[in-house]
Amino acid sequence: MYKTNTAVEDFLSKMRRSLMIFGCLLALCPFVWAQEGEFTSDFRIEDCEFTTIGRNPFFILEPGYTLTLTGEDEDEVIVLKITVLNETEFVNGVLTRVVEERQTVGGVIEEISRNFFAICKKTNNVFYFGEDVDNFDEDGNFVDHASAWRAGVGDAVAGVFMPGEVLLGSKYFQEIAPEEAMDRAENVSITETVETPFGTFHNCLKTLETTPLEPDAEEFKSYAPGIGIIQDGDLLLSDVSTFEPIELPPLVQESEFTENFMLDLCEFSTIGRNPHFILQPGYQRILQGEEDDEVINVTITVLDETEVVNGVETRVVEERETADGVLTEISRNFFAICQRTNSVFYFGEDVDNYEDDGVTVADHDGSWRAGEDGARAGLIMSGTPLLGSRYYQEIFPEEAMDRGEDVSISEAISTPAGDFENCLLIRETTPLEPDELSIKVYAPGIGMVQDDSLFLVGFQEPSSIECWELMR
Repeated sequence: MYKTNTAVEDFLSKMRRSLMIFGCLLALCPFVWAQEGEFTSDFRIEDCEFTTIGRNPFFILEPGYTLTLTGEDEDEVIVLKITVLNETEFVNGVLTRVVEERQTVGGVIEEISRNFFAICKKTNNVFYFGEDVDNFDEDGNFVDHASAWRAGVGDAVAGVFMPGEVLLGSKYFQEIAPEEAMDRAENVSITETVETPFGTFHNCLKTLETTPLEPDAEEFKSYAPGIGIIQDGDLLLSDVSTFEPIELPPLVQESEFTENFMLDLCEFSTIGRNPHFILQPGYQRILQGEEDDEVINVTITVLDETEVVNGVETRVVEERETADGVLTEISRNFFAICQRTNSVFYFGEDVDNYEDDGVTVADHDGSWRAGEDGARAGLIMSGTPLLGSRYYQEIFPEEAMDRGEDVSISEAISTPAGDFENCLLIRETTPLEPDELSIKVYAPGIGMVQDDSLFLVGFQEPSSIECWELMR
């Protein structure tokens, strides 16, 4: 069954008049849709099933795990001890794990906080539900509970403390308690080398933390794979309980777009979905638009076929394109979903390009497969879109290097197949053609509804998909 709109031709007629404006916007104002400076503040936690024990590459939530960081301030030794307690507590209806932070200055207690964390099983995101805080004076006497907050109290809601999929440029709120605690983070590097008293760590995540409550304040933190936080401002890791760092091959990150995704840590599935990408056999979408006075039709079908690419079983998704009814291209695209993060990875495509007769295959330009000639899998859709995230979708040097940037998660769009709100807008570029820019829009529970001048005109109704809204 397809949802269609009988006003497709009227829509295309309107589009003919607006495409010139659309093109001018792309050429003259490529950042027209960007929400510059915004940090993600809604994470669909109601769709999560939470656990109080687990880990992601940069955060360990297992009782007994302890990190100690030390440093100096005005000749006084500062010690911060972080311990995952064998305690849980309900916060805003969610069972969370208690993590105690105990900080001393010159041997005198300065602060004790009980922090509440839980891990979303679907995305491996670590959520932060608040903290109880005891502050002390220079003599170790209790003063107050300043900075304490809990999700569900007042307007406070949980934030993401550590994403399951770490991507360069991701900007997200860690604390969301208006007027009380509004810490936010931006991922600025995933290849840091950090020397600490406990040892030297490679391939570290570096974040920049800020808060709108103190616009001039900023702080850098570093996290080592398999360890967790190893640098907090001037404090450095001095002791850790018996966990070994995750062994990763040396990472090279030459651009500002993520090209390393820790795929060795993934178990892949060929059937599934995340909020903006459906990988279920039989699911189909049709997009239509006009280019160079020709009506372009693209039919995207998830086939009941799989294929092993670079040692991973992938799902085949066919894209069939026509121009004025004449076949121009058929591509077989290879996708798989990482079960750890619910992210969809792209392992390549086989492409048949056709002559003007629509019958004779002209060439296979655009084809590539991970594992062949230096090509590697890229990320097509993160399990949790975060504003500012920058990542390679295709990694085939000199041939296919498409990359995406999440610039909005609150777009509204009208198509012949219907109106959609709270959509994800991705800006696509490639270093192979620096002046090229493409815009794609994905609707929750549907998938791609706009590809530049092409718009959704019909889709197979997915019987088990709830088309929920992303409320910001």
